[in-house]
Amino acid sequence: MLNMMHKGPSMLRSFLRAQDGAATVDWVIICAGATGAAIIALNLGQEGLTRYSSDVRNEVQAPYFDTSWTQSLTIPPPETWAPSAPITPVVENIVSGNTLNDDDDNPGETGTDPEDAPPEAGGNNPGQGGAPAGGGGTSGATGGGGGAMLPATPDPVTVINGNFANNTSEGWTFSGNSVLLVYGNSLAFNAWDTAPGGVASQIVTVQSGFSYQLSLDAYEHGTPVADHTLLIEVVGANGVILASQTVLVKNGTRQTLTVPFTATTNQVTLRFSNPTSTATTATDLKIDNIAVSG
Repeated sequence: MLNMMHKGPSMLRSFLRAQDGAATVDWVIICAGATGAAIIALNLGQEGLTRYSSDVRNEVQAPYFDTSWTQSLTIPPPETWAPSAPITPVVENIVSGNTLNDDDDNPGETGTDPEDAPPEAGGNNPGQGGAPAGGGGTSGATGGGGGAMLPATPDPVTVINGNFANNTSEGWTFSGNSVLLVYGNSLAFNAWDTAPGGVASQIVTVQSGFSYQLSLDAYEHGTPVADHTLLIEVVGANGVILASQTVLVKNGTRQTLTVPFTATTNQVTLRFSNPTSTATTATDLKIDNIAVSG
């Protein structure tokens, strides 16, 4: 017994001096310290975490209902809900001069990239808004404010058989209760002594956003004294009348007519009709040289 007691302190000193023993003691001390630090941090943060959780709950649900996190709430059918004001999000901490879709390399800059700068007068940069190249024109087209810009002038518009040079009705559609006839290199309404009411039309291709001018010659042809009414219309592809003009073509007169319009679609219908005439026997209303320019 005395021998064992005598050897006890010696064994303890041997254990502490050994590498395994020192490492075990180190880990015990580290774990104890970490556990103590965790307990202290939990006690210190419990009050703040509770307060923050309460603030979040109040901000999220307080405008709509009042209940605790663990309390059950019965939601009534949607049709019984009382109306409430919409929620409008508020964006904070936005530096003046920047936008949410700013593509600047430095989001903290208050200026804009060179490509975002307003165009110079008469500029022809297709990426900028403003007037077409050369400082604008009479086309009526304007830039798209950062989008694709219309060219300075539209493409030429083709009117098929607008001068009736071959004495055919190619390209034209006839309708109404009257006879329309192409002769003498022009189109005649109320031909063969028929009553007024004929309609001639043709669909042409244009460019939406541009201003155009429809032009034609109108005259009375025949020996009796007669006046004829000519109705000129430009109709968009959606059925909207873009321009309309009624002209009285008096006996023995000839005149050149112009009708301006702005295209809102990429196709328009040119429509001509003869609603009334004071006489139709041996006298016709005729049109010729129909053209559209931009």
